[in-house]
Amino acid sequence: MEKAQGFEIAEYDQEHEIPARALGLMKEIIRDIARVSPSTGIQISFTGNLAKLTFHSYEMHLPVRMREVEERAKDVLNEAIKVLKKELKAQGGFKIDFKEKKEMANTSVQKTSLNERYVYSSWRFYEISE
Repeated sequence: MEKAQGFEIAEYDQEHEIPARALGLMKEIIRDIARVSPSTGIQISFTGNLAKLTFHSYEMHLPVRMREVEERAKDVLNEAIKVLKKELKAQGGFKIDFKEKKEMANTSVQKTSLNERYVYSSWRFYEISE
């Protein structure tokens, strides 16, 4: 049987330098620390050699409390990276470097009702390597 010709094969995903076990452990660690309260959370996702860490919360009267919420998001994300590094080493023996890509950080605010309810999201990207 002849092999098909004329079709290009596109690579849509890069191989990770980081072992799959370490990536799974990162998701597990974030899932364990994610819920401080029912209205806030943290998520981690991966794209190539980048990890995206996202803080999201459900807020009332956000425009007048924006500075407070931004500070809380910053603190939570900083603490999450510290915990990730510590737990990756303790639980799996992995020493992963997280280099923040500051130009990719961003926030999003969406009004969810007419009663001053908002969903706030703040995310950072980190280049990960062993």
